[in-house]
Parts: sequence; C-alpha cells; structure tokens
Amino acid sequence: MFKNRKYNDIIAFHKNLMLKENGQVYAMFEVPAMNLSRTDEQAKETAKAIQHSAFLELIPYHNGEILTLPMNLDVFSRYQVLSDDLADDTRELAEYMFDGTLDLFAEEMGTPYEYRYFMVVPLKNNFISTNLIKTIKTTFEQFKTQAMGYLKEKQFYDNWYEEYEGLNDTLSSTLSTLDAKPTNGEQTLFINRYQYLRGLYYNRDHEVHLMENSVTNLEEVRKKYFVDGTSRLGNDYGESVVKVLPVAYLPNNVSYFHLAEYIQTMPFPVEINTKYYFNKRKGWNSVKKKAERALGRLKQTQIEAYEKDSIQNDNIGASVEVLGDVIQRDNANEVFLSYLMTLIITGESVEEV
Repeated sequence: MFKNRKYNDIIAFHKNLMLKENGQVYAMFEVPAMNLSRTDEQAKETAKAIQHSAFLELIPYHNGEILTLPMNLDVFSRYQVLSDDLADDTRELAEYMFDGTLDLFAEEMGTPYEYRYFMVVPLKNNFISTNLIKTIKTTFEQFKTQAMGYLKEKQFYDNWYEEYEGLNDTLSSTLSTLDAKPTNGEQTLFINRYQYLRGLYYNRDHEVHLMENSVTNLEEVRKKYFVDGTSRLGNDYGESVVKVLPVAYLPNNVSYFHLAEYIQTMPFPVEINTKYYFNKRKGWNSVKKKAERALGRLKQTQIEAYEKDSIQNDNIGASVEVLGDVIQRDNANEVFLSYLMTLIITGESVEEV
C-alpha cells in the first residue's frame, strides 16, 4: 500500500523563483557544463579557480543547493534535425543507420540521458530582509488551525515575486561567472516535479501542465518509503525503486579526488544532490570555536595516553594536526564551506539498486 507523506513546502512559482510556506524565496539557475578533457589537468585547475571565485561571491547568501540531474535525452528529435540535411541519394541509407543507432542506444543504455546542472540559492543576505507579513497573509485562526494539526491552504499576494526581482537580478549577475542562466517558468516547474518521477516513464508537457493547473500536484505520485533510504514511486505507467546514498566518509586527502567526475563515468545514471553552507566566522558555532573545543578534547586524550604509557591511536595525532591547520587558516581569514553530497540511483527492483 502506498503512503501519502508531504515533504515539499513550496506554495507558488514565478519564472525561476519559488515561494515556500515560511515566506522564504529561492531562485533556480541552470549552469552549463564545462567541456574539459579528463586528461587536461591544467584546464581542470582553471575551472576550479573560476568556480572558487564564483562561490566567494555567494557567501552573503549563506547556503544553497547544487543539482546534477540525468535528464532524458530526446535523441529522436535531434536525428530529425540531422535528416533535414541529408542528400537525396544517401537518405535511405542514412535513415537506416539512424534507426540502427537508436536501437543500439535503447539496448545498451536504456533511455538515453544527459547530465544537466542547476543551482538553487535563497534570496536573502545580511543587508536585506523581506517582510514575511507582507509576503504571506496569515491570521490568528490559521495559526490556531496549524497548531491543532489540521491541513490549511496558504494565501499569498499574487505579486509576491515583485519584492524579490532586484535580488534575483543581483544574483544573476553574481552567477554570470559560471554562465548560469535563470530557469524559465516551465523549467522551474519540471525540475521540482522531476524528483517525484525518478525512474518512471513520463510526458514532460503533461507534467508541466499538471503543475500549471495547481501547485498541489507537485507530489502527485504514489509513494512508499522504507527505513533504509529506499522508496518506491509509481504512476499510471509503472513503478520504480529509488535509493538515496549520502556520502558520509571521504579519504583524508581529497586533493584531485574528482568524485562527481568519476560518478558520471558509470554506465547508469546517478543523480547528485549537494547541499552546502558557509560556516560562521564568529560565535560559539564558528569553525574556529568548534576546532578549538575539539582540539582541547584530543590533547587531553593525548595527555592521558602519555600518563598511562599507552600507545595512542594514529588518527588522534592526525586529527590534532588538521584542527591546528583549521585554526591557522581561520586566523588567515580563509572561508570554510560544509556540504552534504547525496547520490540517488533508480532501478526496477530493490535488488537492482
């Protein structure tokens, strides 16, 4: 039996903007892929420098999300474009080869796909704060209903997005280093809808039309959740199994460890969702304070091991060195970014994923 659980709190869309129940507005941008040779290390370093510069400009926005999505590729329409340029005397042979290639695609890869990249950034900073009351019209009765656990329908001003257009333009300029472009209305709707269509057959135009009719159709799919990060999705065309795998452990040395690049060499599509935030520079929860507290605990462990004349774990010594380096880098005003990368794979059965 499929269960209904609501995970999405988006209540309105406008072009590349998304309004959530709490009044926060997010902006979505598509970032074109950089065509780099896997063996050109210098080009990779140049690309890293460009991305590093762009992320420094995003510090005032505090956090964000990067989506790497394996989108279905409409190969047939591309072949149709090519066929327009075929010579009459070779058309029959060329179309025969096209058909064979399409069959080979289906046999070897299943549904053809291409990776596309998107960024989602909250439109907020240290200098501008929006008026939540102006964005969302709530009443005492609505709050009381919410406290009692009943479902309610949020009401908002039709022109809620106007207050954010200036911030959106500023963010567009900031991301121009990456050649990022704001998604159009249909793209924004479909990318949000896509997370409920993983591994399923769908008609894109139909899905966009559903979203245009009502934002409540965002989660219009049969869902069943399991405790191990696995879920089952279903629609009128069939079912799929989705597995979510957080990247919890990384090697001590991640230099030149291009995980996303390696993942995209796999013979099946892997979605990557990366949530990030810039660590605070001041306060109890700043990087420096956390490192100092951890360093104090580890040094005490070292002292106790020395007094007992016991052999300490090598990892403790390495951790002390790393924490000391973090403190030095923070003193040098370097920026620290924390992130969680999640891999999402789909299949037809639990055994397959």
